[in-house]
Amino acid sequence: MEVLGLRNLVFEAPCPQDNRIVLSSGKTYTVPEGNSTYGGAQEECRRQGGIVAIPRNEEEQQNLAFLKNCVSRDAQFWLGIRKTAGDWRDDRGTALGSFTSWASGEPNDGLNCAHIVYGNKVGERRDKWADANCLLVFRYVCEIQDACRNGYKIHNNICYKAFNMEMTFLDASSTCRTEGGTLAMPKDAGTDDFLVSLKKDVAERGRFWFGLADRRQEGVWEWVDGTPLEGYSAWGPGEPNNNNDEDCVLYYDGKTWNDEKCSSAKKFICELKLPACHNGYQIHNNICYKAFNMQMTFLDASWTCRTEGGTLAMPKDAGTDDFLISLKKDVAERGRFWFGLADRRQEGVWEWVDGTPLEGYSAWGPGEPNNDKDEDCVLYYDGKTWNDDKCSSAKKFICEVKLPAPMIDNCQVGYKLLARTCIRLYFREVGHKDARKICEREGARLAMPKTEELDQALRNLVQKEGHNVEFWIGLRNKGSFLLRMESRRARWPQMDSSDESVRKVWLRSHWLSHVG
Repeated sequence: MEVLGLRNLVFEAPCPQDNRIVLSSGKTYTVPEGNSTYGGAQEECRRQGGIVAIPRNEEEQQNLAFLKNCVSRDAQFWLGIRKTAGDWRDDRGTALGSFTSWASGEPNDGLNCAHIVYGNKVGERRDKWADANCLLVFRYVCEIQDACRNGYKIHNNICYKAFNMEMTFLDASSTCRTEGGTLAMPKDAGTDDFLVSLKKDVAERGRFWFGLADRRQEGVWEWVDGTPLEGYSAWGPGEPNNNNDEDCVLYYDGKTWNDEKCSSAKKFICELKLPACHNGYQIHNNICYKAFNMQMTFLDASWTCRTEGGTLAMPKDAGTDDFLISLKKDVAERGRFWFGLADRRQEGVWEWVDGTPLEGYSAWGPGEPNNDKDEDCVLYYDGKTWNDDKCSSAKKFICEVKLPAPMIDNCQVGYKLLARTCIRLYFREVGHKDARKICEREGARLAMPKTEELDQALRNLVQKEGHNVEFWIGLRNKGSFLLRMESRRARWPQMDSSDESVRKVWLRSHWLSHVG
């Protein structure tokens, strides 16, 4: 695959064979087969986890024009913007920024969609933008934002990163775990080739640990996930040879595998698995959604979503709204579906089920909401507009479930497992009440050292990493407490939690479900 991020030279690059380019920003442009209306293009790009492409700067504009012209200079291609209430917005509902590339006099026809003009067009309109009827049939480019965190690159739905620092095998393993993953495991030729290309970007002939060892039993090679080495391997000539007790595996200077002493300091490669949705759910902007083909009241539907680990869906922007409409259409073309909006607490004050107010985006149908016969809950009507309805009515519904954060030893990334409790020090100064609220919003609570084991673990942690500052904890009595360091020993002096002038940093914990 060619990685194209050039400005003035982009048109001199060879066309990619797979109709796909990766931009310097991490976005991927890819061209699906066939023509479609704008709505059809949206649905296909969502299926791929992206949106219809819309350039945000000149580099992206040149790359988009280059890719579409590689596919066909004779075709029109949709742009990923649509006019809503007079404003041009992308498929996620984000307003068009300062960069545009409209042809002279465009947009000029009062139409609600836009396309990029033929690549073989003579004159200044070539590869520029123009408005168009959304029901026309054009080619299109999907824009997929890199799902991996900064510095990682994706391959087969797993994120990888080559680190240009040298560590022992165990220290490298620990570093990958703090990243939320493991040392990389090249279990097939495609992944192996991908990792070799990653390491070459860091050091042309560097030696890099990956996640294979025979530390538990000599000659029995296991991946760091505990599975045995089977099938594919890429040992160098005469390897593995166990020279001087070599029990861990690295990439040698080229691309072959070599066993090495685990205590040697080498560069390394980590892998992170992307979180996935439950069966039947589909992902959009890192939230999983599912349309249910069963009818329930609003409250029963809400309860069902809670048992799924989420809530009724909340379409707070145009992109999410369109995505949910496509989901419900897959279940029932003109069915009515509850989502998570209601004014049950105060008439006319619409709130999402997470307690936030309805602000900005909405898609009410004509004359809605009208509160006919005490209609306090909101659904998608037969098409795509919103309508208030009686909460006791039985309708289909859509749930949303947020993807879980990556876990390490059953703890979220950034936490440490101490005395069967996930703990993290936070170095932000707030009062005790604010600290407690912040913990609760994350499904956690201020740390409570109710056992000697946890008490000692907290003291040791603060002595080691606390940098001589004080931390709120959550002891259950009339006062609140600070963990204070004095003469290299930790103690718990009582403080008045009502004194908000006392600004300290806090310690918070997330207790595992099996802890009493």
